[in-house]
Amino acid sequence: MAFFREATLVDEAFKAAEEEITRQVNKSDILEQTKNNATHVLRPLLEGLGYTKINLTFD
Repeated sequence: MAFFREATLVDEAFKAAEEEITRQVNKSDILEQTKNNATHVLRPLLEGLGYTKINLTFD
């Protein structure tokens, strides 16, 4: 029984940590920075491969 209680505590801790990380990410501009960085890296890479019509979208 102790194993199941510990597993439940670990699950609850992971869920709380994920929620806190999500809150902090939403408060920062890290997602916007990541999109800009991806665009600056991927666009030249794809153009170098010969693609001329490139549309990058992020969800």
